[in-house]
Amino acid sequence: MSLVRTSFVWIFTCLLVVACGGADTGSDNADVSDMTDASDASDASDASDASDASDASDASDASDASDASDASDASDASDASDASDASDASDASDASDASDASDASDASDASDASDASDASDVGESLDATTSYHQPGLFTYQLVQSREFRLSTGRDVEVSVCLPDGDGPMPLVILSPGFQLGRDLYQSYCEHFASWGFIAVSQTYSPDVSGFTSSNHSAMAEDTNALIDALVAEASNGLPVDGDNVALVGHSLGGKVSILASTLDTKASAVVGLDPVDANEPSVTPELMPNLGADLLLIGETLDSTGFFQACAPADNNFEQYFAAAPSGTVKLDIDGAGHMQFHDNPSCLACLACSNATTAAPADVLAISRHASTQFLLTRLKGYAGWDTQVSAGLVSGQTWSNLVSQETK
Repeated sequence: MSLVRTSFVWIFTCLLVVACGGADTGSDNADVSDMTDASDASDASDASDASDASDASDASDASDASDASDASDASDASDASDASDASDASDASDASDASDASDASDASDASDASDASDASDVGESLDATTSYHQPGLFTYQLVQSREFRLSTGRDVEVSVCLPDGDGPMPLVILSPGFQLGRDLYQSYCEHFASWGFIAVSQTYSPDVSGFTSSNHSAMAEDTNALIDALVAEASNGLPVDGDNVALVGHSLGGKVSILASTLDTKASAVVGLDPVDANEPSVTPELMPNLGADLLLIGETLDSTGFFQACAPADNNFEQYFAAAPSGTVKLDIDGAGHMQFHDNPSCLACLACSNATTAAPADVLAISRHASTQFLLTRLKGYAGWDTQVSAGLVSGQTWSNLVSQETK
């Protein structure tokens, strides 16, 4: 029995070895590849499983670096708030918006150098804020001496202030006082040229302007002939507009300018700077109805009397011209001015014959004369509007020396 039992145990042991000893650990269902093994690399719950839905590198993980909140989401550099959004450099406030350099306020807008204040504009108007006694916008060339042979058979010598630019340009002829050189009126020549007028200052022919043999009628005839001679020069580099001519004269030159305009209608405007109607022919009042031009008179009364000889006697001065002048004539009376302050050197030798009791500064007298006459010439020769408005407000209103001037309109 014990043998049988011993044999049974041996046989059972052998069967067990046969059943278990033929399978090695590499293929055992309980080895490292067991799906339930906690360290199995493919275990769905394994923290290192590359395909684990909770794996930090899972491309589909809603919380990983590429999800909706990553650098490419709506808040990244390309989202609505990035450099290309509505507030970036190209939005409505950038350099190309309505306020940028090309907007209405840039250099090409209505206030630039080509706007209505440009010297070449048309349809311009006078305004109360412009200092017309200051130089204008034109540069110019100065020709100190030229001689013209006139149709009257006489010669006159002139200085020419020629603005740069294309013509034709309006012409202004300056005539000096008795025995005064044209160089004393150089500032007027240059000033008018700076405002775009061809300005010509003349010296009368010695044949008709002697100290004791002054022929006023011949001087007036020569002045009209000089207009013709200058207009004829248009083909020789002097682009004179013969349809727009003015005469400006001081003292005797004022009379010559007014007298020339009673003889011919070549000039459309005349400025008398303290004109004196002495000697023959008498212009006031006899010839004034023949005046063929608009007239501006600027003068003084300080030299209406004098110890030796009044330089602008009351019965022949600018007030007498105004009394006989046509409707629309404007007169400016400068308080404290002297007769010889209307040119550049009131201390000249010949000037000593006039009063020295002046209270107005010479510079102010010149400034007043240029300010008023420039406005007058711009309206008469260049078509500027606003003369009546300026006259109504006062031609020198707002200027520092306006208190020196009394204005009257005929």
